[in-house]
Amino acid sequence: MQVRISLPIVVAGTIVILLSGCTAASRKARYAEKAEQFFKAGEYDKAKIEYLNVIKIDQRDANAYARIGAMWTEEGAPLRAGAFLIKALELAPNDTGGRLNLTRVYLGVGRTADARKEGMTILEKAPGNGDALLALVDTSHTPREISATEEQLEKFPQKNSALYHLAVGGIAAKKSDLSAAEAAVQQAVVADPNFAGAHSALAGLYLMKKDNDKAGAEFEKAAKLAKVRSPETIKFAQFKVQNGAAEEAKAFLANITKQAPDFLPAWPILGRIANNEKKYDDALK
Repeated sequence: MQVRISLPIVVAGTIVILLSGCTAASRKARYAEKAEQFFKAGEYDKAKIEYLNVIKIDQRDANAYARIGAMWTEEGAPLRAGAFLIKALELAPNDTGGRLNLTRVYLGVGRTADARKEGMTILEKAPGNGDALLALVDTSHTPREISATEEQLEKFPQKNSALYHLAVGGIAAKKSDLSAAEAAVQQAVVADPNFAGAHSALAGLYLMKKDNDKAGAEFEKAAKLAKVRSPETIKFAQFKVQNGAAEEAKAFLANITKQAPDFLPAWPILGRIANNEKKYDDALK
């Protein structure tokens, strides 16, 4: 039996399919635009919702996965970040930004071998990536690893950059040469006076030399220069607590959590301060 399909029905069906496709594409574009706006404004909770809406429409949108992973990384939730970043790299393996965030995730959960592997992959694709070089320094614990990282330092093309000098200082510190480490980190500060990581590293060296005054000054500089959601703000707060300035730490962290309530590492410190003050209801909050 021959089945006949009328031309009007075919045309109508084609139009419905085209319109539905256009609608999905336009909705994805709207969600993506709103997501980027929220992301750039630091409104991460809103940005995540919009990026998830993008993923519901297009499960192969690498940027949406990478952005969500980046936000969870910055908020101090590496376990939540990891799955999104792995998916993003599955879809876009040449995304060095996403791979760098995955490196930070691995460092955050103690998977240093995986972090080192990712750092090396980044440097193979982007030899001038100073953040990847610093990740290698952070994962250098054995003499063999330190030697391998020194080889990467030799090959690094931007030897006048703050990141390079900071990496040199990090390796010197690993080898217990504090004088060389301090000299290199000072060069990093000169190369970029607004580099929060360099001031934080200098503060750490001063702590090792038991010079709390200089350490405190550098931790404070680092915290002022850094983004709200950053390790530098946490290090400054911890320094204050450890040096008997809990009230100052509390005021500082209250301001941080007001600006970024989703920054998870700040809350446990506030909780411990409240617990030490026997303000148990505040500690539970």
